[in-house]
Amino acid sequence: MRGLRHLLCGILVAVFLGLVHDAPRGDSLLDLKRAAEQGDVESQTELGELLLEQGDFGGAERWLHKAALQGDASAQKSLGLLYYKGEGVEQDYRQARLWLLRAARQGHAVAQYDLGVMSNHGEELHKTSRKLGAGT
Repeated sequence: MRGLRHLLCGILVAVFLGLVHDAPRGDSLLDLKRAAEQGDVESQTELGELLLEQGDFGGAERWLHKAALQGDASAQKSLGLLYYKGEGVEQDYRQARLWLLRAARQGHAVAQYDLGVMSNHGEELHKTSRKLGAGT
């Protein structure tokens, strides 16, 4: 009984902190799409991530690319992984590195980790790094 109580308390805390959420439905999905179409970078990223979870890689790439061009580090990281895996786009390690580096330079820890994984798998990150320059 005590274990169940701890589990339920943990779930309530997670929901309260926003760690657990359902995919948008109905009007909220329409609102998200409207905001994304109006150029809201957070909505573009959220919509891209939602489409990614649903397996719509082409749609995810479209919205993540828009947000990534506006400098959203999470979108840049996700877009980099799409290129790395070849999901929704032609597999392109150069593009993967470019987007992951942009996110990593903004302090995105997962992008930094993913770059390390790519490097460990023999990817030549230093070539792309030189092309990007320090200010990108």
